[in-house]
Amino acid sequence: MSVPRVCAHRGATDERPEQTMLAYSRAVELGADTVELDVRLTADQQLAVFHDATLERTTNGSGRVGAMSLAEVRKLDAGSWFDARFFASTVPTVPQVLEFAESASIDLCIEVKAESPQEALETAGVLAETLSSHGALGEHLISSFDMGALSAVRSNFPNARLLPWMPEDRPPDVAEHLEVSRLLQAEGVFHTASLLTAAHVREMQDAGLAVWVWSSDDPGELAHAYSLKPDVVSAGSVASNLAVRSKASAT
Repeated sequence: MSVPRVCAHRGATDERPEQTMLAYSRAVELGADTVELDVRLTADQQLAVFHDATLERTTNGSGRVGAMSLAEVRKLDAGSWFDARFFASTVPTVPQVLEFAESASIDLCIEVKAESPQEALETAGVLAETLSSHGALGEHLISSFDMGALSAVRSNFPNARLLPWMPEDRPPDVAEHLEVSRLLQAEGVFHTASLLTAAHVREMQDAGLAVWVWSSDDPGELAHAYSLKPDVVSAGSVASNLAVRSKASAT
């Protein structure tokens, strides 16, 4: 099996403010193979590249992302919370990130974030339409915990690349994962590394699925992630991820 690829989860989040262009560009500079990011729908039905439902943690704004227009969200300072040096950082748009990905020759995993099934459905639809209009539908992965939203994308956009997130609140059920992936015609699954065994991963890979796993930046947890022999390991610290991959590859 080939060496797992390194995914920068929300960018290089230990060195730059998460979900900003600075975080993504730094991830590529360090050697990340791919980047994971999240999107949320704004009040004017646009996509903001943002993880949380509310603005307080990573901007100088307050309230819900979905209660503001994209232009309003874009005016916020998305960097000073991390370090005052990054005060000029703003919340990216999907076209910005797509342009960056093309110039950097990397692929993206874009996760749909929402507070309800209906919002997930709408967000996934806007994302798929945006990717399609930019000629990028076949280049990047659409991910979500909401299987209904991914199913709608599959129905309306047959060429979309889907990567469902598997449940984090219960032990893995490989048979269920395989069935969900079959119904969605997904090319893989995203899972939490700490919940999995190597046998789980091998069974899914033997069924033809690419297995992406998320890990914290803790070296022990990253080592466990690599011991699973997945296809992709996603973590916020690209440097730590690369270091553990190098060590795992040498053994």
